Amino acid sequence: MPTFSTNTLNRLKIVVIMIFLLPFHTMAEKAKTSSGKAVDNEYAAKVWQYMVKNKLIGDGRKRSYPFIGNRPHGSIQEVISTKAEIEGQKGKLIVKHNYGAKEELTPHKVYSDDQADNYVALTIMFQREKGYDSTNSDWFWAEYYPTIKA
Repeated sequence: MPTFSTNTLNRLKIVVIMIFLLPFHTMAEKAKTSSGKAVDNEYAAKVWQYMVKNKLIGDGRKRSYPFIGNRPHGSIQEVISTKAEIEGQKGKLIVKHNYGAKEELTPHKVYSDDQADNYVALTIMFQREKGYDSTNSDWFWAEYYPTIKA
């Protein structure tokens, strides 16, 4: 059964750390980022910690069978939907592993082989408390990248 390599997890952690550091960037040119506010980045880090602790990401993570996807996500996707509690808030957590084809890629190959080279991003959605973002049904979402090319 394939798992994330330690190298891939380290690259994902680096991106999250860099997103946190961008607001403190002191160079003359303002950094361009598509991330949310600092509070959103802090919450994304808490979701990350929850996912690691509950084996939704990382070595030995829970798996589901991948399927053929489409844009804007990977050409092959693997989704786990579960209930979670983050900062005392209970809600639905959707974890989507997105793979892109650098070679011929099939759901079976994603499930049976190490796919660190084909990993595109980790996308999550967590349904927060009523009133958090009623326009978007109170969903918090974040995307984590395996390289610094965020």
